[in-house]
Amino acid sequence: MSDFSWRDAFDKFGFGDGDDANHTDLVADFIRSLGYVVKTENWFLHNYMISQIFDQDNNQLMKEDEIKVGYDDPGDYLPPRLVAALNERF
Repeated sequence: MSDFSWRDAFDKFGFGDGDDANHTDLVADFIRSLGYVVKTENWFLHNYMISQIFDQDNNQLMKEDEIKVGYDDPGDYLPPRLVAALNERF
């Protein structure tokens, strides 16, 4: 169990709006270890966060026409197996 929520790595205001210790790379590296392609970026002065994930077939899991990246709960749009793995790891 970690002392942070993996969901902060997807949240514009996560990790204290970017002012607290940021663990986005830990979350992104774990997702990569499961075979996904993960892209991260700084959201202006806010959080450094995960902005895109592609599965093994190059399908985008964070479709901007379906979700509001940085705001919507990743537990609602990521595949259930990935959410379960993230919950177990973090």
